[in-house]
Amino acid sequence: MSLAFRMNAVLDRAKNEGARTAKRLEVSVPSHCALLKTVADELTRWMSKIAMKTPNAIYVSNRRARALRDPEGIREDLATNIQYAVRWHDAVMVAYERGVRLFIELPPGRTLTDLVTAAFPDARSVAFEQMRIDSLVKLIKRFAASTEL
Repeated sequence: MSLAFRMNAVLDRAKNEGARTAKRLEVSVPSHCALLKTVADELTRWMSKIAMKTPNAIYVSNRRARALRDPEGIREDLATNIQYAVRWHDAVMVAYERGVRLFIELPPGRTLTDLVTAAFPDARSVAFEQMRIDSLVKLIKRFAASTEL
């Protein structure tokens, strides 16, 4: 059974079960799903060669929505999170609860910037690609001076 046939069956079932709309989306890669397990396995092999140490700042896993400090746990999360669903809101909530009020979205786009702005009105969220680097550095310094993490 082809993938296209299975996808059409899923769409038909969603509609039959009451979905208002169901359509296939064009994506460049099937990120954050089991289809990328082989990529995660390869990343795991490559990441095993990289020396890691305990970070100075908290690393928040977007897969587990937990703050991590253990270098091996962080290594595993970085290497394998491409094959798992993102718990975006939960992960951002962990950071927010720990006092983070400045969120910087790396390229491309500004989707997460808009989501943070809507979810946390008293936080500041900026898309890196839409700011000059000197302005971004000043913003980071200003927030660092006013926040104790």
